[in-house]
Amino acid sequence: MRLTLTHTILIAMLIAILFGSISNLYFGDTSFILFFIGLSDAIGRIFLACLQLVVVPLVLVSILNAVINTHAGSSLGVIGFRSIFGYLLTTVFAISIGLLIANIFQPGIGSTFALDIPTVEVAETPNVIDVVVGFFPTNPFRALIDGNMIQVIILALIFGLAIRSIAVKVDTWIRYIDQGNTIMFEIVDRIIRISPIGVFALIFETFATEGFGIFLPLIDYFFIVILALLIHASVTYSLLLMLFGISPIKYFKNMQEPIFFAFSTASSAATIPVTLKALNEKCGIDRAISSFVIPIGATINMDGTAIMQGVAAVFISNLYGIDLVLMDYVMIVFTATLASIGTASVPSAGLIMLTIVLNQVGLPIEGIGLIIGVDRILDMVRTSINISGDGVISCIIAKLDGSFNRDRFLGSN
Repeated sequence: MRLTLTHTILIAMLIAILFGSISNLYFGDTSFILFFIGLSDAIGRIFLACLQLVVVPLVLVSILNAVINTHAGSSLGVIGFRSIFGYLLTTVFAISIGLLIANIFQPGIGSTFALDIPTVEVAETPNVIDVVVGFFPTNPFRALIDGNMIQVIILALIFGLAIRSIAVKVDTWIRYIDQGNTIMFEIVDRIIRISPIGVFALIFETFATEGFGIFLPLIDYFFIVILALLIHASVTYSLLLMLFGISPIKYFKNMQEPIFFAFSTASSAATIPVTLKALNEKCGIDRAISSFVIPIGATINMDGTAIMQGVAAVFISNLYGIDLVLMDYVMIVFTATLASIGTASVPSAGLIMLTIVLNQVGLPIEGIGLIIGVDRILDMVRTSINISGDGVISCIIAKLDGSFNRDRFLGSN
């Protein structure tokens, strides 16, 4: 049987987890293993750099091309509203599930942790008006350099609508944009071909450095977060897809590559090129939809992170013997949802958001120091959940827009 790219990536991940864990457990800090950890770190960072290299130009030319050449240009406002509403709705569901599961299992009760942990700096609570104003770029080059996805989207919309309105006068520009879009997806395709190597390097470095021993003091917290993440993915996302007549089993099968990519990179932004490719080629989503919806999701869809925050809040409150009342839970849901809009789609951004949530309900910020050790692994899992949610909302919006290609969705291998 011929191995597909997805199978190769999965095998690379499993081998990396196995060898990384063995290296950490039996070889420790030997010079031989340290050399391979350093080499894997370098290869992994180069692979990530290649992915990040194409993110901004890909999003820019994809949206420009979509606005100029498709009917979606007249309904982008509706698509944008549906995207933001869908992402915020699933975030509320996610953190509610996290809080519910945490309250059932009560992680942290009876723990033998010593609470002599370092001070953690509190992030500033985002202001709704400032967040919205920050969506609009004042300098187009700064938006592109910083990789601010929302600003890049708005920049592309402004230029795309302008070009569309004078299409006859700028037909050369339109050809260049279309060709640029083709070039960017060709670059993505070439990067994906070498992805098993990059995935192996990233996963090996993580497990060889962290090992499994770090989980033992936090095993209840760790597995409760994982359980809540799996429930959200298998129940919430599946119900939403079935509500719109889309097969959850087929969906998750089609989205295997970006889900594995998200796990290895722990970055929604870095996974954007792979997500766009899978949605278009395997899920039958028009690029006019996915090119607009996915960058928004990479910025504001933090379902996995929201779950972690709910469990972490209960865990830390139990450790310190602080009881949370109903209003505290309401504030956690509200604050985490708001913070998800203003937090970057980069590794460990969830810890930044968590400082905001804990501060809002009066829990000790220092408690974050207890969970930092396992956060890298959890970040990988919750980023996979975030990417899954991005794709779910894209499929639903495409279905509502009438641009969902069911034959391609069902016919992909």
